[in-house]
Amino acid sequence: MKKTLAIFDFDGTLTTKDTMFEFIKFTHGKTQMYVGLLLRSFYIKLYLIKIISNEKLKEIVMDYFYEGKLKEWLEEQAVLFFEEKGLEMMRDEAVEKLKWHQKENHDVFIVSASINIWVEPFAKYYGVKLISTEFDYTKGIFNGKLGTKNCYGEEKVNRISEVVDLASYEDIYAYGDSSGDKGILRIANHKFYKSF
Repeated sequence: MKKTLAIFDFDGTLTTKDTMFEFIKFTHGKTQMYVGLLLRSFYIKLYLIKIISNEKLKEIVMDYFYEGKLKEWLEEQAVLFFEEKGLEMMRDEAVEKLKWHQKENHDVFIVSASINIWVEPFAKYYGVKLISTEFDYTKGIFNGKLGTKNCYGEEKVNRISEVVDLASYEDIYAYGDSSGDKGILRIANHKFYKSF
């Protein structure tokens, strides 16, 4: 039987905004978000001149805003975030394509560099599987570290390869909007960059 896989990037592909900043804004407010980013601007500069990786920068930013938070609290905030802001951030044409794949009985995944905490409610709502970056917890409390590698670039391919046998698919569709999606676009025979 012919099998088809559809891989969607999340931020900027399925959504019109970067959800990391939107989630921080939701949980902390706009002012606290900008103050926090200003206080971490040294590390942002290090990332821009390629001294530290995007993975390290993400860990530093997430540590600043969420270290010490209960996983349960983070999950509650993520559900509220989706209920209040989620659907208005979705890109209509991307959602239409996602639903088309579902109607065709394709295997559909969101593969995202964003943290699973706030992407999970989106994946559940649309009924698709999720692979993303995850937090690390100590006794149910976020310890400021990432529990996985940043799910970006080739790591997207590595992570989805752990879950499915890519060779078993006759067709692979991939949808992305940035350099972080080069990996999934490379393995697809139907590639959609900033298009659907």
